[in-house]
Amino acid sequence: EHDGRRLELVAGKLPRENTGRFNVKEMKLMYIATKGPDLPTIDLQKDLNRLCSFSSLTHVKVPARLNHLQSDAHHICFTSASKIEFIEENGNEGCGFFPRGFFNGSGPRRSYDSIQVRMIGPNFGLAKGMLLAKDSIDKLQIARKSMIKAPPSETSTEDWVAVIFKNVFPCDANIQLGRYLDPSLDARPSWKDDKQKELSEMHKRMLLGYGVRKDDVNAYVKLSRDAAH
Repeated sequence: EHDGRRLELVAGKLPRENTGRFNVKEMKLMYIATKGPDLPTIDLQKDLNRLCSFSSLTHVKVPARLNHLQSDAHHICFTSASKIEFIEENGNEGCGFFPRGFFNGSGPRRSYDSIQVRMIGPNFGLAKGMLLAKDSIDKLQIARKSMIKAPPSETSTEDWVAVIFKNVFPCDANIQLGRYLDPSLDARPSWKDDKQKELSEMHKRMLLGYGVRKDDVNAYVKLSRDAAH
């Protein structure tokens, strides 16, 4: 308890890289105030199960699924489960698709080629992975086998689905790279001088999802730290 409020631990997440003064990993813990003098009493387990069926998962999987919701977010938008369909995987493990223009006006940019997402909704469940822009479809397409991490709620049938943007493509670095490669434009000098980050898992998945050969993706990863490439 803290200041007369009851706090319940919901999730904890370790960063991939060491942080802090002593270069150690600092776990980020998320608590929810479930009772207090100025708060309605919350039944945390009941409310979580209204989001999706966490209770149907093993005790080992529940913390892992909850920490997906601790991911840093660029933006959150909402759609409905009726605008989503499930597809079989065909070389697109961990990747789904969205109609080009579906997210126009959402988030920091007007349009996207791909988005790394977390998705949750009572009538949908919990999902994580990549969404790639695709022509000639009219619904969000989710690879059920690899993207769904928890089934729909058994106690709520609300139709909303929250789409959490974790990363987007093109990002600022991608735009600067495009300017660098375009003979009529130029990237920021500071960008050209910086050591470039290795191609991220998000971008590798995007290329594989669009059908680029794995050997070509791996070769590109090795060159991606050099702005000249």
